Amino acid sequence: RRDDLADLSTPLAGVVTSAFHLGETPAAKMRADAYPFYAAGLTSLRGVAPDPDGAVASFERALQLDPNAVPALSALADAYVRKYLAQRDGGLLVKARQAAQRAQSLQPDSPAVLAVLGTIERFQGRTERALEFFRRATEIEPDNSDIWRRIGMSLQEIGHDAEAIDAVRRAVQLAPDYFATHRDLGVVYFRIGR
Repeated sequence: RRDDLADLSTPLAGVVTSAFHLGETPAAKMRADAYPFYAAGLTSLRGVAPDPDGAVASFERALQLDPNAVPALSALADAYVRKYLAQRDGGLLVKARQAAQRAQSLQPDSPAVLAVLGTIERFQGRTERALEFFRRATEIEPDNSDIWRRIGMSLQEIGHDAEAIDAVRRAVQLAPDYFATHRDLGVVYFRIGR
């Protein structure tokens, strides 16, 4: 859009890093006054008892202050996905995709954006496409346990059980103190009868 012209260099750099599969992307930026709302949203979203509604409200407040904050846009999309999982309302995935596509237009090769786009694809039944997004994200951030977790869960859904276990085990190794990695490894084992 016309008012985004000043921010054009970051999306263009992201297109180049994506096209040539380069290992680094431009750093995401956010206005300082928007950051506390973004951080509050992450706390709401990633807590042991997640509060997706509170997260959505916090991310929307951050985006009022900084409409081009890619981290807040991708986290907002993730919050809508979490709400979808609880409510199974397809409209929430539409909102998630809108936020993720806006983030992608600003920073197309951001691991957070790729992760949430992959998650949306996964829940819309396009697991192979989801894995493409996830794998690109791991090229950029190979030590991101969340993306390895998402890869593992996706692989298990399409019957690649051994690869799924390897991916989630890698997530556990990268984040041994995070409950979600252990939970998802248990879920994979449960689903395959082990």
